[in-house]
Amino acid sequence: MAKDPIQPSSFTDPLMQQAWQSLDCALPDVAECFEFCWPAVEAQLDDKARAEYLELAGFIGKMGYGSEPVVAFLSQWPDAYPCLGNTGLEQLNGFLQHFWCSANAKAITLLLRKLSLTAKATGSAEAFNRWLKCCYTLAEQTTPRIHGQESLGPSQALLTLLEHSGELLQLADLSALNTWVDFGIRLNDGNPEQEKAYFSLTSPESQAVLLTGCDGDQFRLHEKGLQAYLTGLWQTDQVLIPYSTLTSSALDWLPYYDEEGIRLPDIIAPRSGVRGLDQYRLMIGHLLMHQQYSRPRYADNLSPLQRLTIEWFEDIRMDRLFLQRFPGLLAMLRQLHPKPDAQTSLPNQSAVIVRLCRFSRVLIDADYVDEEPIIRQFAARFEQQLQAAPLNDDAFVELALEFVTRTRQGKDQFAKVTFTETQVPWRDDNRHLWAYIEAGDEEELFDLPKADEPTEPEHLPARVYAEWDYQLQNYRPDWCQVYEALAPTGSAQSIELMLNRNQALIKQIRQLAEHLKPQNPQRLRYQEKGNELDTDELIRAWLDMKTANTPTDKIYFRHFHQGRSIALLLLLDLSHSLNDPLIDGSSSLLELSQEAVAVLATAVDTLGDDMAVAGFNSNTREAVHYQHIKGFSEPWDDTVKGRLAAVEARYSTRMGAALRHAGQYLTKQKADKKLLWVLSDGEPSDIDVKDKAYLIQDAAKAVQELQADGIHSYCINLDPRADEYVATIFGQRYCVIDKVKRLPQTLPTLFLSLTH
Repeated sequence: MAKDPIQPSSFTDPLMQQAWQSLDCALPDVAECFEFCWPAVEAQLDDKARAEYLELAGFIGKMGYGSEPVVAFLSQWPDAYPCLGNTGLEQLNGFLQHFWCSANAKAITLLLRKLSLTAKATGSAEAFNRWLKCCYTLAEQTTPRIHGQESLGPSQALLTLLEHSGELLQLADLSALNTWVDFGIRLNDGNPEQEKAYFSLTSPESQAVLLTGCDGDQFRLHEKGLQAYLTGLWQTDQVLIPYSTLTSSALDWLPYYDEEGIRLPDIIAPRSGVRGLDQYRLMIGHLLMHQQYSRPRYADNLSPLQRLTIEWFEDIRMDRLFLQRFPGLLAMLRQLHPKPDAQTSLPNQSAVIVRLCRFSRVLIDADYVDEEPIIRQFAARFEQQLQAAPLNDDAFVELALEFVTRTRQGKDQFAKVTFTETQVPWRDDNRHLWAYIEAGDEEELFDLPKADEPTEPEHLPARVYAEWDYQLQNYRPDWCQVYEALAPTGSAQSIELMLNRNQALIKQIRQLAEHLKPQNPQRLRYQEKGNELDTDELIRAWLDMKTANTPTDKIYFRHFHQGRSIALLLLLDLSHSLNDPLIDGSSSLLELSQEAVAVLATAVDTLGDDMAVAGFNSNTREAVHYQHIKGFSEPWDDTVKGRLAAVEARYSTRMGAALRHAGQYLTKQKADKKLLWVLSDGEPSDIDVKDKAYLIQDAAKAVQELQADGIHSYCINLDPRADEYVATIFGQRYCVIDKVKRLPQTLPTLFLSLTH
């Protein structure tokens, strides 16, 4: 039973009695709250402000929502007033009037509960008003409606936003929050559950978007101090260079070093109680330990899993050597190190990274005991090696390779890899650990098989890319996951048959190519494959065999022509529509595309230009597939022809992500002219995108990004309606093939004419 409210006669202070009468509220618990808050009201508010405070409190009591909003306002406003003043009270009154008797009436109490925190975070009436306008916009865009009527309940997005407003306003400024809210409205498209996850900061997309606007330690503000730290403590004059985290994916937010200096993120947020500045220092120290004690190894004979494991073992070795020099950093490393367990990975995802992270934690955190005996066993052996010979990196590599063999699981082959709670924030991307015998960048990720070695396609962990939202005029960070693999190997016979059908065309193209070919041929020695034997190396190999030494298999010359400096990456759209038959039923678009690529590759091979071929398709933003068919350094041989013959067309066409990923390989080529050609039969699309213009605009943005990196894009399109969209993406750099059956003739001829 509700108790009677305190009567005015209960207050001994006459001014307080008068104020209580002015409030005129008989709701339960209000009198007790009023009595408790009155000293703060007298201390903070002048007469005018006090009168307006009581008037608004009385109005809230008569709104019909019980005592909770009245109690919240009475207790919160005295602390909010110094920041917001009378102007803020007027703005608050406007908020109450706006949502009174609406489907979003619950927002009133939620705002009043956090009023003090909100006022301190915004700091002024002007900023407070901007925050309220943000709430109005969110409510307008996300309140469920039928025929324009708010009859399906409140906006879950608005209610969730207000529940977390205190934390949000402390994490980022209003400008960043406005951008974050706009993203949330667009990304979730009216789905209440997704909106709730987004505005409560529990979805990865939400965290990624907000991180771009979060306060953190900015490199530019600490550059001089970090440079002094580098010079004074490490006695090196290397340059510290920031890179942007706003235009790169989360997987790219790793430090690294190159010939120009040490590369660090431009902002680092506090993590696990460790300041961004301290994380900068740990990154620098870790990289410098690598420079002193790590040496590059040839990666060509190692699988991706072996390379990954060696990288983790080497990182752990560097950290332990780092701690030998600076033992006081141990507590900080333990704070920052992720803490996954055996349940962190999902049943249908690879747990490779989780397993390595748990192994790492055992060797950083002495209090952690892993539940798997095999991990504890290898950790003990790692410790023994550290005590015996910490600088013998060969021994640690052997231990890493044995770890791969002994701990490998069936689900390690899954395309999806668990990254949750696995990224060690101060460690680098380990690009410096690897050297490659061949010039092609595809070998950084794949062991390209020899012709007589049947292989299964290997998948790597996803690369994550942003995607451009043309309506927001901003990127959706960490939005697309690109899974790359080496295309499966099939029989080259079908490609040879296609080439035989085009012998007259190929002869004509070769004659034309010979005229275009530079006349200063060069020979590259020490090649495993080539078109001429190197007799010196052949004799040396024969002598090695006679003397029981291991002979070299690099006994060939490879001929190339110096003068043309062109690298072409041909990107094939392998979406399901490529299975459509031609009008005459003679073949499919896929077979015609394979034939055209084969003829083009023959022409490029004649010219001696560098060429790579890859295919792509997509099944939502979480599964963009990228297949390597031919690497830049690979010859046009039966192995590559077999891969081209084995490609399949399926799924959809998320072009922007594929363009960005292909650009990563072209950027690293040393050619003067870098060309990215797209062979497609339709417009960009995917099953998780309703707005047709969205993926078209994203692909156009990707082309602009490539152009800024010195990569020239061009599209060959087989869709007769392509003029409606292809110019939006590629500008004037495209052609539409009206007579599709002429594609095998058109594609190489086009290349020769454009690269003349």
